[in-house]
Amino acid sequence: YMGQPETMAGRLATIEAACREVGRDPATMGVTALIGLWFSDLQQEKPAFVEEHHLEGTPGELAAAMRGYAELGVQHIMFQYAPYTDEARQRLREALRLYRAS
Repeated sequence: YMGQPETMAGRLATIEAACREVGRDPATMGVTALIGLWFSDLQQEKPAFVEEHHLEGTPGELAAAMRGYAELGVQHIMFQYAPYTDEARQRLREALRLYRAS
């Protein structure tokens, strides 16, 4: 799982180097990030998927992280989030709305 965009930068550099080594243009790779998202104020118990890297924050902070991933060239983001509640989904929807509005 990824957290803030910086957690993916090193991995992207490794992928780009491997592409160049075999003569492939790194721009032809579709990059997807799997982000662990935990709303700790809605669920005190740390979910099993939350390890070293994960995201937390307000919808505005989450939208900023999404922009950071886009700036790194990430084309798709998948979220695994907890808790799986209406409130958490609403916050994620708001973050997506803010991201798309920018």
